[in-house]
Amino acid sequence: MKKKLLVLALALAFVGACSFTGPKVAFNLPNINGTQFDSAVNAKKQPVFLAFMATYCGYCKMSVPMIVELQNNFGSKGLKVVGVFSDGSADGPAAYAKEFGINYDVLYQGGQLAQEAKVNGVPHFVLLNKNHQIVRVWSGYSPDHNFAEEIQKVL
Repeated sequence: MKKKLLVLALALAFVGACSFTGPKVAFNLPNINGTQFDSAVNAKKQPVFLAFMATYCGYCKMSVPMIVELQNNFGSKGLKVVGVFSDGSADGPAAYAKEFGINYDVLYQGGQLAQEAKVNGVPHFVLLNKNHQIVRVWSGYSPDHNFAEEIQKVL
């Protein structure tokens, strides 16, 4: 019996270590810079890191330095970092981006995308591979998220 449990535990550990590939994500949203961001054009064949945020969220504000660092470390290596807000206008996200020194694309009107990505709260982070398939999801704030480790796998 113990041997069967050990074999089962090892099998489950192996399955848990395998990379997950979820559905393909495509989106076209307005950018606070006045342009339209189309994932098929603006991030063609690039992995994408989506950070779902809200201007009122304290944990989102605490996450911004980590996301800025991702842009600094991986933007030149091909990662497209994108902040997504559900706000209906650019005003709130634009002020937020300016206040916190955001150096990556900031999109708004992202409510439908958040719903499709099954975002139940913010902050919420989604990593897409070069084919824009979901490979990793993180919910909530934690300084221990393994963003860099997972990003290295999709570059």
